[in-house]
Amino acid sequence: MGRRLEPAIRKERDLGMVEEMGKDNKDAHHVKTYEVVLKDKDFVEGPWSQNNLDNGADLLIPVPLPLCGVLIIGEETIVYYSASAFKGIPI
Repeated sequence: MGRRLEPAIRKERDLGMVEEMGKDNKDAHHVKTYEVVLKDKDFVEGPWSQNNLDNGADLLIPVPLPLCGVLIIGEETIVYYSASAFKGIPI
């Protein structure tokens, strides 16, 4: 992925989570998550990723417990993602 935006970090149990948004070489926007296993000081891919976001998507807003997800703000949509849910609305 291309440019890296400021990660959204949240602590759950013994894990932290980092979301990363970037562009590929075709200017398509993607977001990927990594779990941070604090005990092992290691990154593990998951629990979710999403390809081909709104082309203007450039802002991640962490959603705290109990929902534990992220809002992705784009030019034309606002989308909520989590490991188990997805909801988008046009703006």
